[in-house]
Amino acid sequence: MSEQTNELIFDFNEQSQSEQTINQETDLNNNNNGNSQPNQTDFYQSVYTTDSIYSEMPRSPSFNQISSMGNNFENEPPLLEELEINFDHIKSKMLSVLNPFKPVDTIFINDSDLAGPLIFCLLLGFFLLFRGKINFGYIYGLCVTGCSLIYFVLNLMSQSNIDLYKTVSVSGYCLLPIVFLSFIKIFFFFIPAVLYCFAIICVIWATYSATNIFVKILQSNQQKFLIAYPVFLFYACFAVLTIF
Repeated sequence: MSEQTNELIFDFNEQSQSEQTINQETDLNNNNNGNSQPNQTDFYQSVYTTDSIYSEMPRSPSFNQISSMGNNFENEPPLLEELEINFDHIKSKMLSVLNPFKPVDTIFINDSDLAGPLIFCLLLGFFLLFRGKINFGYIYGLCVTGCSLIYFVLNLMSQSNIDLYKTVSVSGYCLLPIVFLSFIKIFFFFIPAVLYCFAIICVIWATYSATNIFVKILQSNQQKFLIAYPVFLFYACFAVLTIF
């Protein structure tokens, strides 16, 4: 009897062990299958993040935006106007310098462009270059030093001040007679007497034009000769540079 009970117990233990092993194998298979299948929540999160990334990326402009940009470019002012280069003002200032006996144009008072003085300084340097003189550095140095001293002296003498840009503009435009002198020197370099006489005329011409403009800007008619003295020295230095 005891032997039969022992055999039954042994068979029951073997069955229980076999069932445990089968259950473990099924659990492993389920785990493997579960790991191989994608999780739906992770999939939707990845799709959401990619959509958000693409939505944050910059997009190319539409046709309406491009057409509006083209209309804005058409409405912009010209390049010379943005650079404050007005050839009509330059022409009127040149005519005022060439005819110093007419009243001073109000453009000198309201507008202080530097395009005209820059053109005249370059022309002076190129005309001197035809005679084998490379004097661009001397011209630049005389302009900076002379205009700075004139600006300093004028502000000391008058109660109504003048700014540096306007001083450079007036001094540069009135340099036009000296530019004519450098041009004439190309053809009449072999007649010193003619050059000297014309140099004196050009210096007086430039001094008279610049003095009238400075007096009009500063409104100091009583100090006309005091203003003319440093201006005369300024243009005399350019005349000496041109002749010799």
